[in-house]
Amino acid sequence: MCGGMCADDSVLELFEKQNPGRIWKTGNNGCFVEFDGTRTLVSILHQTNKTSPYRYAADSGRILKDGQTVRENVTAKIYPDWYNVKLSTGRAFSDVFVLEGESFFHLAYKGCDYMSKGVGCKFCATGRRNARESKPSEIGEAAGIIKNHIRNAQICLGGGTYLPIGDNVSFFIDCVKEIRKRDRDIPIWIEMVPPEKDDVLRLIDAGATAFGFNIEVWDDDARKEICPGKSEISKKHYLDMLSFTARMLPDKVGSVLIAGLDKPESVAAGIDALADIGVHPCILSFKRWDGAKLEKRGPAAAHEFIELSNRAVGQMRKAGLNLLKNQGCLLCECCTVMHDLWRKTL
Repeated sequence: MCGGMCADDSVLELFEKQNPGRIWKTGNNGCFVEFDGTRTLVSILHQTNKTSPYRYAADSGRILKDGQTVRENVTAKIYPDWYNVKLSTGRAFSDVFVLEGESFFHLAYKGCDYMSKGVGCKFCATGRRNARESKPSEIGEAAGIIKNHIRNAQICLGGGTYLPIGDNVSFFIDCVKEIRKRDRDIPIWIEMVPPEKDDVLRLIDAGATAFGFNIEVWDDDARKEICPGKSEISKKHYLDMLSFTARMLPDKVGSVLIAGLDKPESVAAGIDALADIGVHPCILSFKRWDGAKLEKRGPAAAHEFIELSNRAVGQMRKAGLNLLKNQGCLLCECCTVMHDLWRKTL
């Protein structure tokens, strides 16, 4: 279902209930459904979804492919009333954090400075940064609301890079400090372009507990073409900071590689290199988002996605890593099949 599903009125109604702020956070533009013990984010709002053979029959709890039932007992959570509360500033909670699955709260970002500079990643549909970003104090207040309602919650801070990178570091440190005023224990996962070692230590000292420095495209030539802004940060720097941070926080550091944007053998080399330095490789499938420069590119082949995900699970086991000990986006199973594969091989 990497190509999403065709949405009828009942699915659109479900989307509105799960995402009342209608936050356009690149991948979070679909519905969270659960079947076979797995929660999955399935996109519904893009042009490519309209030609998907899949459809969710919400009234009967089935997923259909070309009109034929392929999964039964499919459920979709309707989020509770507290998810719609307002902060003291008047901002809606759901405009600060998007609830993904059961317990992962991802910062609802509005844009990226790489996009503002015209050098954004070509697979991404996040727009230019604007003035509607949530303030650290609002993020902290929202974290206090989370604590009152969900015990096993995790917070994911990331997306929409601030430039220069030092500004990103300062913003996240302020956010983490505000969160820690309300909750000393909740896991806080940080996704960003890797800063310097001292910055990583400052983030950890402030209370960050896990990190994702996402390389995304392994081959240097392809990376320069697809990620013109982020590729200015060398892959060596990514690996150096990933290795350093993984030594500080074992089993709490990961990096995304996207199947379908690079040759399979190149992605495989990236998987091996990451696992060798104690970093969790997270395999996602390329998806075509409306507004992205690669919105016309063909999707990743399903068999390639599965094979690379299997390789990542195998290399992690070989390296003594544990997928289920990570946090934040690297523990959330909504956009990857690796957790399913990991459990099948236990």
